[in-house]
Amino acid sequence: MTGRSIIVTGGFGVLGQAVSAAFAAAGDRVARVDFAAAPIGGTPAGGLDIGGADLADAATAARVVADVVAAQGGLDVLVNVAGGFVWQPLADDDGTSWPRMFALNALTCRNMCAAALPALLPVAMPFSGQICFSQTRLLLPASRYDEMLEALVGAIDGITLGDPWEAGTMMGPLAMARQRARVLGYIAQGRAEGARLLCGGDNGGFARGYFVAPTLFADVQPAMAIAREEIFGPVLSVLRYRDEAEAIALANDSAFGLSGTVFTPDLERGTQIARAVRTGNISINTLQLDPAVPFGGFRQSGIGREGGPEGLAVFQETKAIYLPVLAPHTL
Repeated sequence: MTGRSIIVTGGFGVLGQAVSAAFAAAGDRVARVDFAAAPIGGTPAGGLDIGGADLADAATAARVVADVVAAQGGLDVLVNVAGGFVWQPLADDDGTSWPRMFALNALTCRNMCAAALPALLPVAMPFSGQICFSQTRLLLPASRYDEMLEALVGAIDGITLGDPWEAGTMMGPLAMARQRARVLGYIAQGRAEGARLLCGGDNGGFARGYFVAPTLFADVQPAMAIAREEIFGPVLSVLRYRDEAEAIALANDSAFGLSGTVFTPDLERGTQIARAVRTGNISINTLQLDPAVPFGGFRQSGIGREGGPEGLAVFQETKAIYLPVLAPHTL
């Protein structure tokens, strides 16, 4: 057999698929193992998929992984993208542990970045950016900044702008002329304040219609207007952070606080970050909305909630009934 033997846990998710594909493209033998999902098809050539009911508990999972290792003739790398699922150390028959496990955060792979973008772009520019919960500020770690920007440019350049009634269109125009003028004004202000325009920034070449091409700004500073004000258009501003503390501070440095998303393979870590961000709604790895859950924001993003029991409470009127206070000797 040729190539290395690779096991990717959490292999059926978007990131797990990308990591698996990258190893397979390099000629490695890849086994995708997922505790929480059923096999999805598209197994890498020469690889193996195991998931869902095959992994009823951690003990079963460990045995399955050991069988995979035996079938592949050993293990060279175990990549964990399974989020909250913690793998206990595995060992060879002679008791020697395999010190080859590493987390996704340690992996740098352009394919992985590209595969994560389908989850990111729909929440950054939904409805051409004309909706309240658009995720218009993107915070990237300094260590991955240039790599992710390159993937973002490629993905945004691939968005087809045009007639919403045509099947191939991915993004339509803005609602009215004055909104287009407003968005183009913010783009001009972003350039004037020193942000770096990577793509878009114009009407997309359309002579008719209120079009603005999907726009990406890099090197955005927190004080810039495009990072602080609600543009309501297809404009994504990218800021850089050095560590989690700075990322949380940047996220909270806003007059608004309606919606947000944390992208991470570590669900426990993502939940801790989500709790620290001052926003009324926050999701992990995708944007989620549910009418049974209260929706609303902090600060200038509104007062009160709609949806869920909290949303019904505003339609109720509270009435207080006071009974007479009886003297002690009448009790």
